[in-house]
Amino acid sequence: MMKKKSKGFLLIEVLTAVILLGFSVVYLSRAFMNCLNTMQQFANYTAALILAEEKFFDLETIAKESDIIKEGKFSENTDFSYRMDVYRLSDLKLNQADLDVQWKDGRRSGVVSMSGYFAVKK
Repeated sequence: MMKKKSKGFLLIEVLTAVILLGFSVVYLSRAFMNCLNTMQQFANYTAALILAEEKFFDLETIAKESDIIKEGKFSENTDFSYRMDVYRLSDLKLNQADLDVQWKDGRRSGVVSMSGYFAVKK
């Protein structure tokens, strides 16, 4: 007797291929979502750095020698808030500024902290 040659796939082979394809799609979609979340965090961090730099430029125009503590939200982007402490360094003609820019994006939040020194304007 002669055996017939199979011209198709077995059901178990098809199921195995579908399961492997399903795992691959799940893994790739999770990797893609993680990549998008990381890109969003990076965008928030970059925006916080730009907003902090703008606040430091605003500080250079202030001619006060007294201490300043200021908090608030940025008018350009209300998701970001800041806290700024400016105080005079004793024995020097310098002001030190400490700035924290914070943001909240869903369940995630972040903060950028910067410090700088400015000459006291007369």
